[in-house]
Amino acid sequence: MPNVIVHYQEMDSTFPIKLVAWDHQGSILVDLLQGAENPGETSVYQGARERLLSDLRKQFGERVSIVPYHREAEQKVYYQQR
Repeated sequence: MPNVIVHYQEMDSTFPIKLVAWDHQGSILVDLLQGAENPGETSVYQGARERLLSDLRKQFGERVSIVPYHREAEQKVYYQQR
């Protein structure tokens, strides 16, 4: 992935949480994801997401926004085709 700033993945976990941040045209994009046995968000993922959002909002305030998954997926396909 080009322009990666950080890439962390939980160790010693069956379904690790991964955090990736990268620069895209002057914006920092952050992706938090977790594979899971069943569809939906695990409580661990939900807790990590809430903590991440809280920390980002403390630091960056109103500049933090969440992109719905379907829009994010569309953007990834668009950028990969370029």
